[in-house]
Amino acid sequence: MRDDQKLVLVTSTWGPGSLLGQASGILPRLLAELSGDRYRVAVSLHPDAWYWHGPWQIRAWNADCLRSGMTLLPAAEGWRGALVAADLVIGDHGSVTFYAASLGVPVVLAAFPDEEVASGSHVALLGKTAPRIDQGRPLLPQLEHAIAAYRPGRYAKIRGQVTSVPGQARQIIRQVIYHHLGLPEPPGVPGTAPVPLPYLLTGPDGAQEAC
Repeated sequence: MRDDQKLVLVTSTWGPGSLLGQASGILPRLLAELSGDRYRVAVSLHPDAWYWHGPWQIRAWNADCLRSGMTLLPAAEGWRGALVAADLVIGDHGSVTFYAASLGVPVVLAAFPDEEVASGSHVALLGKTAPRIDQGRPLLPQLEHAIAAYRPGRYAKIRGQVTSVPGQARQIIRQVIYHHLGLPEPPGVPGTAPVPLPYLLTGPDGAQEAC
């Protein structure tokens, strides 16, 4: 991916109410409307979609889009690095969309089954805060507006619901694990591995390529 390109990350959870369950036609539309010189489109699917349908079927369904330049992130890893690198995230009511908003990435919703989301939950707050794509209008102007109109702090309330103990999660989780194991906790602060670069992407034939 070049420095002058913007990364659009499409993320879909699984099930009928997901982005690909409700708006499966958005991927070819994105590739048709977004210039490959200016944009790169990557897709992150929920692991359950991969495991339920199988890698071959997922790639077969998306073969035309992959040949048109779309990149498909592997099931287990790649989404975290892509999320950090993204200039815009198109999502639904899944966790990755929520994480994008909490990181301060501009977010637009292509699907959001309000009736499936618990009222008053952090995901419901996302549905009230993030703009929604109008499928009846061209996509590119809506995405460009979402990026240009985004202001830091828009998702401050969402970020505040990610954790009540910022920076302490790894320490608390380790304490709980060792407590249940009945073992003494090791001294020192637990380490955190860096997020891998999003360079392992699945092509039409399952090959790996550089992002």
